[in-house]
Amino acid sequence: MTSTVTGATYQWFLNGNPIPGATSQSYTATQNGTYTVEVYDAAGCGSGQSTGIDPTGISSSQSVDFISLYPNPNDGHFHLNFNVSETDNYVLEIHNMLGQIVYSETLSDFKGTYNKDIDLSIYGKGVYVVRLKNANKETTIKTVVY
Repeated sequence: MTSTVTGATYQWFLNGNPIPGATSQSYTATQNGTYTVEVYDAAGCGSGQSTGIDPTGISSSQSVDFISLYPNPNDGHFHLNFNVSETDNYVLEIHNMLGQIVYSETLSDFKGTYNKDIDLSIYGKGVYVVRLKNANKETTIKTVVY
């Protein structure tokens, strides 16, 4: 795995815990779990942890029937729609490219269709990652705000 953000120093994390000695721009995963990285500039200011990556490649929740976001690209205003067929506790998060959460919503004992208009226009232009996750799986979709 390689951070696409350039910085002076890096810290890689496994399941939210710092990995001792994992301070390069690239890191090779040694076990299953969710990996994140925080990038620091020369002054020591951190970016916040990136969006998690599971190197096993299992990133799609079997309980999510579909997820859509339109229009994409957009001006920060878009419609998010998904359906889940399994009742569970879900967390919906939207991350900027620094991995910072700009929107979060908890859906307790949720099953069915979700429809919502989202406004990210106050956060500026860029690529955002929408994550829908439960305790075991997650589904992601990206959107471009121009």
